[in-house]
Parts: sequence; C-alpha cells; structure tokens
Amino acid sequence: MASLQRTTHDELPRPGGALAGWLPRAAPPAKQFWSVTLYDTSTRSFVQNKEQLADRSSRHELVKNADGSVDIYFAPTAPKGLENNWIPTVPGHSWFAALRLYAPLEPYFDQSWPLRDIEKVKIPF
Repeated sequence: MASLQRTTHDELPRPGGALAGWLPRAAPPAKQFWSVTLYDTSTRSFVQNKEQLADRSSRHELVKNADGSVDIYFAPTAPKGLENNWIPTVPGHSWFAALRLYAPLEPYFDQSWPLRDIEKVKIPF
C-alpha cells in the first residue's frame, strides 16, 4: 500500500468542496489491480456520499488517457465525460486518500514509478 498524501503543495486535509485529481502519468505497477479510496478525516472511515462510492480501481471501466494512464478526480460533482474516474466528496467534510497496489511490481519497490501527489485541477463540469 502507498499513501497519496505524502507531501503536498496544497492545504491538508483537503476540503470536500474543491476539485482535486490524482494524475499519475503512468499506470500503477500492480500485477493484480490497484485501488484509490477516500476516507473522511473526522471518522477515518470511507467518505459518506449520496452515491455510496468511496473508491475507484483498475477493476472499474475507467476512461484512459492516450498513454494508457488513468486520472482520478475528487469533487462533489463529476467532471463531464469523466464520471467513471470520479470519487464524490462532500462539501464541508475533509478527506484523505490511500492508494493500494495488489501484488505490486518492481517499479514500486525500486521507486522507478513516481507516486505523484494529489493536486488541484481545473476541468469544466
């Protein structure tokens, strides 16, 4: 498992009303699958949203970039056309994310795969 909340340039914990994204630029190195899960900072449990959705993983049908990487978005509203890559946040509730790699591959261990931070993004809704 690898946390996405290592060091950041933005405020922590993240406010639930902001749009943020994890833009890895390369597929996570996992033989079985990978998963990104959001947790509520006050309860340390899954984010509680009306969609009852706290994670996205390589087991879902995600929209891929031209290079095969996948961007994951965190916001109260899904970016248009990227709904499958979205985890809903709740305004007024801060959150943190965790990345899990199931059967991680060598690029994770030798750190040749860079674990990028979550960052603020601008996408039209």
